[in-house]
Amino acid sequence: MNRTKKLDSIEMYVQKINKLLPYPQSAKKSILESLEIDVIESMKDTNTINPEEVFGDPYKVAKNLSSSKDWETSPAGFGIRTIAYLIDFFVSILVCFVSFIPVFLIGPYAVYEANPIIAIVDFFLIIFATVSGIFLFFGYPILLEGLFSTTIGKKLFGLTVVDISGIKINWKQAIVRNLPKTQAEFLFFDVLIGKYIQKVKHQRALDQVAETLVVRHN
Repeated sequence: MNRTKKLDSIEMYVQKINKLLPYPQSAKKSILESLEIDVIESMKDTNTINPEEVFGDPYKVAKNLSSSKDWETSPAGFGIRTIAYLIDFFVSILVCFVSFIPVFLIGPYAVYEANPIIAIVDFFLIIFATVSGIFLFFGYPILLEGLFSTTIGKKLFGLTVVDISGIKINWKQAIVRNLPKTQAEFLFFDVLIGKYIQKVKHQRALDQVAETLVVRHN
């Protein structure tokens, strides 16, 4: 039973590291298999069932793995990122429009029937659609990058947002790097300033603050 628990904990540990490496599964397969073997060997003669006590924090292990391998990526240029941004912008508009569909369907009926209950329902639907539409429009890139390190537009061009160490970004980084996207003029200055102070090629100013980088899979 203890051996089964140990193997289950090792599998979960490796999966944590797997999620922290935002690269194609085919590129990670052999590395993760070797890692699992190493962890099993390290824990063979120990009584603990927690791999972190023997092998270390998953974030540190993921960073070490990321820096030790060539993932065949390069910093994504501003041109391809602009196209991806425009695609995401229109996807955001589409999502906002979809959130208002119930209002469009019920609104005319509420006016025609002059039913106060339907009117109240329609009123709250308008509030809900407005709030959710604003959230989805501005929160769309934050949500997708926080969960998947990419967006629909970026995914189409093989772009991924990573921490400068090469691992998956966290929610704080996703929020910081997407703040200027709420206003086009902010985004313009973010790119312009970034071009003059960039430490890594094609980094926006807030990418440097968030310590993130957009890479393209070669």
